Amino acid sequence: MTFLYMLLLLSAFPLIKTTSISPRQQAESLVKWKDDFSSSSSSSPPSLLNSWSLTNLNSLCNWTAISCSKTRTVSKIDLSNMHIFGSLSLFGFPLFPNLTHFNLSGNNFEGRIPYAIGNLSRLTSLDLGNNSFDEEIPSEIDQATELQYLNLRNNSLSGTIPYQLSNLQKVWYMDLGFNYFFSADQDWSEFAGMPSLTYLAMSTQDDNLYHSEFPEFISQCRNLTFLNFSQNNLKGQIPPSIGQLRELQYLDLSNNFLDSSIPSELGLCTNLTHLSLASNKLNGELPLFLSNLNNLVELNLADNRFSGTIPDNIGLISGLQHIDLGMNLLEGEIPLSIGQLRELQYLGLSYNSLNSSIPSELGLCTNLTHLSLASNKLNGELPLFLSNLNNLVELSLADNRFSGTIPDNIGLISSLQHIDLGMNLLEGHIPLSIGQLRELQYLDLSYNSLNPSIPSELGLCTDLTHLSLSSNKLNGELPLSLSNLNNLVELGLDNNLFTGQILPSLVSNWTKMVFLQLQSNELSGEIPQNLGKLSQLELLDLSYNNLKGVIPRILGLRLKVLNISHNHLSGQIPSFVDMLLLRDFNFSYNNLTGPIPEVFVWAPENAFVGNSGLCGYVKCVDSVTPRHNIPPRHNRNSEKSNKRVLIGILVPVCGLLMVTTVIGLMFRKKSSLVLNKVNTSENFENQRLEPPTNESAKAVVLVVTMALACIRTRPSSRPTMLFVAQKLSAQTLPCLPEPFGLCLYSLNLQQPELLSHSHYSTIEDTLTRQSVKLANGEVVE
Repeated sequence: MTFLYMLLLLSAFPLIKTTSISPRQQAESLVKWKDDFSSSSSSSPPSLLNSWSLTNLNSLCNWTAISCSKTRTVSKIDLSNMHIFGSLSLFGFPLFPNLTHFNLSGNNFEGRIPYAIGNLSRLTSLDLGNNSFDEEIPSEIDQATELQYLNLRNNSLSGTIPYQLSNLQKVWYMDLGFNYFFSADQDWSEFAGMPSLTYLAMSTQDDNLYHSEFPEFISQCRNLTFLNFSQNNLKGQIPPSIGQLRELQYLDLSNNFLDSSIPSELGLCTNLTHLSLASNKLNGELPLFLSNLNNLVELNLADNRFSGTIPDNIGLISGLQHIDLGMNLLEGEIPLSIGQLRELQYLGLSYNSLNSSIPSELGLCTNLTHLSLASNKLNGELPLFLSNLNNLVELSLADNRFSGTIPDNIGLISSLQHIDLGMNLLEGHIPLSIGQLRELQYLDLSYNSLNPSIPSELGLCTDLTHLSLSSNKLNGELPLSLSNLNNLVELGLDNNLFTGQILPSLVSNWTKMVFLQLQSNELSGEIPQNLGKLSQLELLDLSYNNLKGVIPRILGLRLKVLNISHNHLSGQIPSFVDMLLLRDFNFSYNNLTGPIPEVFVWAPENAFVGNSGLCGYVKCVDSVTPRHNIPPRHNRNSEKSNKRVLIGILVPVCGLLMVTTVIGLMFRKKSSLVLNKVNTSENFENQRLEPPTNESAKAVVLVVTMALACIRTRPSSRPTMLFVAQKLSAQTLPCLPEPFGLCLYSLNLQQPELLSHSHYSTIEDTLTRQSVKLANGEVVE
């Protein structure tokens, strides 16, 4: 009797607990929780929750986002998509025993999901998706035994997925996708089957490491219709037990490390409409049983190691709209039966070894919007039936062996936005009809043998953002109609035979241009000054042309790569002090003169070779140092005083540099002679320096004379910089790299001001005598 009394008392306890909680307590708890909120626009709670107030406690059931049960206590809280910043740390879970729906999705809630969430024993729907919750999923969640809908998608949850989730036997929808679950200890064997589950998603946010094989418990979830386990590191085989999921309609196991072949049991899942096994290590031939899946709408097996041919019976899957078999090892011909797929919209067979020609039956697939057959071994002429595919948006046939001409009727496919026919054997003209493709955004005809010129009609394709006609045989002048292409981001006309000038009116409208490549042509004239107004330009290559004149002072403030080598440019290199992003440049093989600007002090030497009139050294580095590491220039306020200091420093330093050069010349030869004396002393008396030319002798004497004059101890006795410049400029000197590849700063020389007058006199006398000997071809001891 006592036992029955206690049992009755315990069964009534939840009712007593429920009725003991008043609406006022719940209202006060919600206000306390709200006070911890902030919004994306301010540090205060969203104005949508103004009704959540202590002055409005008696109207709890009329508050925004709140619904009540018959007992006037809260049954639903829906704060979805209110841009709230907050957490669950102050939410009073025990005060809401009648809560059935809790939706915080689409906000910025953070922190851990409290263990107390298990107190919501009547909860049927929990949606915390698209927030920033972190740490592990609490195992106590299995105490919410009435739960049917669970969405934790797109958070920052980590750790292991608790097996207690599988105790929620009433859950039909569970999405844990796009989180950061990471553990080598994940043990799927403790998970139980979930007979009510129809939707399961565990795709991850990043490259998480489960270090496990395909979870076997999934085959016990017999009512699954949707399964997404993509982008995990699942390894091993797809288990044959997958065939037990006869209700399955959507299966995505892409971006894993699954290997072996596709199990034949998968052919039993005849309700499948979407099958994606892309980006794994699956191998073997494409299975014939795929034709059993006659409800398939999408088939994606791309980026695996499938070999053999495409099965002829693929045409039996008449409902297919999307096929992607790209990036495999497939060979043979494209099956004729593919023409039976009248619903087909996407066909991707790129990056295989398919051969022969495109079957004419493909022209029957008039619903095609995307056709990608790039990087195969397809040959023959481009078929005329392509014009039948009047819904095509993308046509990619690049990197094959197509020959002949581009069909004139390509202009009939008015919906085309993307054409890539590059890297083929095409010849002849660019069809005039291409100007009819007013929606065209991407056109690549590069690496063919097209000729003779660019049709002016191409200028009618004003939506073009990418145009590449590189490496053809195009000639003539650049048509002014290209100036109409004011949406161009990338233009490649390099490696052709274009002549004429780059007219300012041609480039003036290219305000969105980022990459401009005109190298390896026969362009002449000057570089247009208004190139500097292309504010988005990052790469400019005009090398290997016949351009002349001076380099514009500004060539785009965002420019990162500049190559104007192998032209006939003259004058000085501009300082480019405002082009702070410039990191890769080449001015070589022109007729440039004057000093190399200080901003290029870290440039590689080969960036300036072939310009006999350039002077100045660059540092011995392998690559360009970022411009922000270059010391800042002095401002004008201290310009006068800095000039005095600069002259006082530069004169002796220049002299010291020249002296160091001569010292290096003399002692390098001397050390070589000493070495020879040790090894072959019997022949030493016949070894002499090769006598320099008269020009070299004069140059050595001049340099030494100027050097010694510049490092005299008394500043008043030193020549002026103007005098030195005039003397040196009168003597034609070759543009030499730093002596013997040595950086001058690596020589441990004493500073000039630390040497006495007597030391200078001695050095001056010695160097004068030995430089004359060197100039005359005598051995310097």
